[in-house]
Amino acid sequence: VNENTLAISARFFEKGKSLMKLVTSERVNHRNKKMLKKAGDNLRDAENNSKFRNLCTKPRITFPMNKRGLCKLLVKSNLKIAKVEVLNENPLVELYEDFLSQKELNILNREVSTFPFKTAQTLDEYGDENDVDFRVQLFIDDTESRIVNDLHATIEDVTGLSTDKNDYLQVVKYRPGGSFEPHLDFYEEEHKDEDYNLGNRVAQAMIFLSDVEFGGGFAMPELGIYIKPSPGTMVVWHNVDSNGENDLHSLHGGCPVLSGNKVAAITSYHLLNQRSWMCKKN
Repeated sequence: VNENTLAISARFFEKGKSLMKLVTSERVNHRNKKMLKKAGDNLRDAENNSKFRNLCTKPRITFPMNKRGLCKLLVKSNLKIAKVEVLNENPLVELYEDFLSQKELNILNREVSTFPFKTAQTLDEYGDENDVDFRVQLFIDDTESRIVNDLHATIEDVTGLSTDKNDYLQVVKYRPGGSFEPHLDFYEEEHKDEDYNLGNRVAQAMIFLSDVEFGGGFAMPELGIYIKPSPGTMVVWHNVDSNGENDLHSLHGGCPVLSGNKVAAITSYHLLNQRSWMCKKN
């Protein structure tokens, strides 16, 4: 869908909302509202897919398009300084440059190499999951690896996000052509009791474990954020807003890998594991 088509669709959508005000029948109005909501959702999806493609295809190393990110320094438990850039405040998106040193990366990659990768699924442009040959993954439980357990402790040290003994590190590898379409990772109301009844998936942390020759970035189309893969860099994003409500702005995806391989480690964080949670002051 090109930008001209989207612009025309948006104008028709606004025209439809205006015409609804002229309808007096309650039953017809209810039906039209449902149709208008579906049309609005489809338009938003199309606009976000277009934004995602633009973020992925325009070569850049910058992060937030508006470049209003705040910067802070944190001292990790090993007394090393972590440079943190706040790319978005609500929902929170943070970038930790050089979160892992080259030595730490080598140790983690050696640990990962002792576990077997298996074929994985990815989302297509219609939101359906399909087995693919360009993406493989593995899972390492905290109880299986002291290195993974220590990594989660370090992440908690700087982010405040907590895991428990049932949590794991997911490692994904994308070959050329591999991508993951924009999607949302919070749970809808009917799914919030999944994953050991730990509540909603409120945040995620992803660490790039390899360099990528070209492509493979992380993009959030609603927020205009693009992050170029860099070994040891970690991005942390919240799937909910500062009041804990599901936030559509957390939409994110993995850009196509054009050359080389992309390896990343991901941890998900659930609400009931968190010792504290932020709230917005009125």
